[in-house]
Parts: sequence; C-alpha cells; structure tokens
Amino acid sequence: MNKGIKLHYSGDLVQHRESSLSVTSEHRNFLPPEEHIVIKDAHPPIITREVFEAAQHMMNIRKRSNINQTKHLFTNFMSCADCGKGMWYRQNRKGNND
Repeated sequence: MNKGIKLHYSGDLVQHRESSLSVTSEHRNFLPPEEHIVIKDAHPPIITREVFEAAQHMMNIRKRSNINQTKHLFTNFMSCADCGKGMWYRQNRKGNND
C-alpha cells in the first residue's frame, strides 16, 4: 500500500516513515513504504475507507507524466531565485514554447 501520509484520513496511523542518525541531527532519511508501520483504525476516520479509496483511484487516473520532457541546451543553467531549483524547457500542447 503506497498511500503514505494520506492514510490518516481513513483512520489509520502511519509510523516509521523517516529516520535520523542522531536526535541532534535535522537530516532525515525517508523510508520506503514497505518499512512503514501502519495501525489500522487507530482513530475515528475523517472519511470512510470506501470514499478514501475512490478518491485515491480518481487521483491516480488524473496523474500527469512528463514523458515528453525535452532536454534543452540551457536546462538547469539558470535557477529560481526563490527556491533554487533549476529551470527547464517545456513545450505546450499547441507547439509554442513556454
């Protein structure tokens, strides 16, 4: 089950999602979902499990993928002043450049 943090909506408690080497370190290692500890029905759910599963299914259907991402000459050459992430080239559906 790869729903991670969202399971709390349906009443489940998810623990052991991340670990650290020391209590003084702020660096966290995120653990794979197979290592998470899930306690079913730990608290009253916000929504029913059926509604939760239906919403997850609809969200997975609507996912977009960047399969046609083009590597441009200047990809990651410039970075955002706010977040520091590299900028990249993308072409919109009509064929014009963004």
